[in-house]
Amino acid sequence: MLSVSPQRIAGLLTGADRLHLVAPFETDPTRWYDMEWTDIYTGHSYRITATIYPTKPDQIPVNPLKRVVDGWATNPEPKNLGPDGQVCGRDTTGLLGRRPIRTTPELVTLIGKETNHLEEAQAGLMSRGEVLNEYPDPERDIWQRLVLPVIRRLGPIRVAEASGLDRRTVERLVRGTSPKPNTRTTITEALRKLTAAEPRSSLDVTLAAYLEETDELKCLACRTRLVNRRRDTRFCSNRCRMRYVRRLSKSADE
Repeated sequence: MLSVSPQRIAGLLTGADRLHLVAPFETDPTRWYDMEWTDIYTGHSYRITATIYPTKPDQIPVNPLKRVVDGWATNPEPKNLGPDGQVCGRDTTGLLGRRPIRTTPELVTLIGKETNHLEEAQAGLMSRGEVLNEYPDPERDIWQRLVLPVIRRLGPIRVAEASGLDRRTVERLVRGTSPKPNTRTTITEALRKLTAAEPRSSLDVTLAAYLEETDELKCLACRTRLVNRRRDTRFCSNRCRMRYVRRLSKSADE
């Protein structure tokens, strides 16, 4: 079976048009333009032509192999930068360089190289989830990487009070139970309020900043790392607080 690639020409075909022409296999190229080609979507029959604009209403302009090969000479490379630092276009010449990419782990999605239902996707008839195969990466999961460590740092009781969830539910999450979507949203919104000293751009930045700020939080008296304490708490117990106050008083008297 033969298959051809229609040209996308203004007034004839647009990127959203679904048109895929096929015909019985024929080894003689000179006969291709006299054969009937069938659109697999509508079943309508057409003739093909290599000219840019067809001369008959039932003709569909297609891309000859020579035109495809010649197009590579001026093929744009949006992934690259030209010598002037601008995005590479059709007229760019010289040594090309890679475009810098800045992102956060939460914006990265691992996908397969498979192409599923390409033409339906180009026509806008299918969503991204139906076309791409996505593969989760536990190391990039914000729940494992940031949310659970913050819950452990704050303590299940405090998180339960802020989220309105039962304490046992929060404790089960800490032990590894997978959260339901609504529970996950409730927990993350509660953590955003508990940890955000000031508005930040995203949840992962907020939680990462909180872990960094509280990582070295230690008792002023005994220098024990404070666990499950508020950020404004500087002592692990009242005993240490009084010890620190007496130490300050003694230093002032001396």
